Amino acid sequence: MRKLLRALPRTVLLLSLISLFNDSAGELVYPLVPLYLATVLMAGPRALGLIEGVAEAVSSLVKLVAGVLADRMRRMRIWVVGGYSLGAIARPLLGLATSWPGVLVLRFADRMGKGLRTAPRDALLNASVAPGQRGLAFGFHRAMDNLGAVIGPLAAAGLLAAGMPIAHIFYLAIIPALVVIALALAIPEPEVSRRSSRCRSTGACASKARRCGGIWWCWRCSRWAIHPTCFCCCARTIWVSATCRSRCCGP
Repeated sequence: MRKLLRALPRTVLLLSLISLFNDSAGELVYPLVPLYLATVLMAGPRALGLIEGVAEAVSSLVKLVAGVLADRMRRMRIWVVGGYSLGAIARPLLGLATSWPGVLVLRFADRMGKGLRTAPRDALLNASVAPGQRGLAFGFHRAMDNLGAVIGPLAAAGLLAAGMPIAHIFYLAIIPALVVIALALAIPEPEVSRRSSRCRSTGACASKARRCGGIWWCWRCSRWAIHPTCFCCCARTIWVSATCRSRCCGP
C-alpha cells in the first residue's frame, strides 16, 4: 500500500492535503454556526434555515457553471485555487459578524467557493493520474477529506470544553486557511487533451443517458434529507429545555 501511495502524482497528494486541512477548518466552524446564531447573535431558526438554504442552493448552481467554464477554458488550477481561497478567507471572518445577514454573506461566500472548486478539482484529479490509478487517487483523496471531517468537530468540542468563546474558535480557522492557500498555489496546471470522447454507437449513448438519469434521481432524493444544522439547532433546544427543567423542578 505504501508503494502505491508513493507512486501517486504530486498533484493528488497536494489536493488530498488541501482537503484534509480545508475540511478540518470547515468542520471546526460549521457545527458552531447554529450555536453562534442562537446564543451570540440572538437569531432564530428561520434565519438559520434561510442562511443554509441560500448557501446550499448557491453551491449547487455554481458547481454546474464552474464545471462548464473550466472545460471551455481548459484551465482547472485557477478555479481550484480561487474556490479554496474564497472559502478559507470567509470562515474566520464569521467571528466578526454582528448580525445574521453578515453570517449569510460569509456562508454565501464559503459555499460559492465550494461550488467553484468541486468540479474542476475532480477533473484535475482525473487528469493527473493514469487510468489504472484513478480508483486509488480518488479513494485516497476522499479518505483525507473524511479524516479532516473527524478532526474538525473534535477540535471544536475540545476548544469549547476549554472555555474558548465561539468567535475565537472561528478566528483559529485562519491557521488551516493559510495552509490551504499555500498548498493550492503549489498545484501545477495539467496538460488537458483537447480531444473529446464520443460514444461509439447510438446504443452506447442511450445506455449512458439512462445511467446518468438514474444517478440524477438518486442525487435529487439525497437532497431531500434533513440538513445537519437543523439537528444542531434541535439538539440545542432540547438541551436548554432539559437544563431549565432540571433547575426548576430539581433532581
